Amino acid sequence: MYMVLEYCVGGLQDMLESTPLNKFPLWQAHGYFCQLIDGLEYLHSKGIIHKDIKPGNLLLTLDGTLKISDLGVAEALDMFAEDDTCTSGQGSPAFQPPEIANGHEKFSGFKVDIWSSGVTL
Repeated sequence: MYMVLEYCVGGLQDMLESTPLNKFPLWQAHGYFCQLIDGLEYLHSKGIIHKDIKPGNLLLTLDGTLKISDLGVAEALDMFAEDDTCTSGQGSPAFQPPEIANGHEKFSGFKVDIWSSGVTL
């Protein structure tokens, strides 16, 4: 089996580490953040919770389009689920929301992705 994927020049983490003070200019960070939120909106509309949003899991194409990668700990909600409750938080600790860090057994999956996006920003 072969999998063919779009070529990405690198990750947001690598790019960030090559900038002065490890920060993007505000206009650039805003552009990437808007693309990230658009991508999460799509995933969430399909019932998929990423659960590990961080700069290392965000890739960039040659034209600067952001791609969300590494869905290894993502969770697909049951089609008939009443809400977005998750019971396993396996993302990167530095990007996890307080409810996971404090050991709550159940939490809102969509909110986890939004929290991690804010930390990434």
